[in-house]
Amino acid sequence: MFEQPCGQRLVGVLRTELDRLRSLGEVRCNDALAAQLKEISASTIDRLLARECGTCGGTGIRRCSGWST
Repeated sequence: MFEQPCGQRLVGVLRTELDRLRSLGEVRCNDALAAQLKEISASTIDRLLARECGTCGGTGIRRCSGWST
């Protein structure tokens, strides 16, 4: 949907696009979770993504399973 955004980019997208994505059925969550997603910090997003993603060879390039680079 948004390629591989880092936390800094993703936080902006969440704040501006989450309601639209919910109305289109692209994102399904309750109102309480939507409110939390709109308040999440970029560093928290990066920490959460780090659990799912690794970096490649110390280059700082994030590679995630199922995502192309």
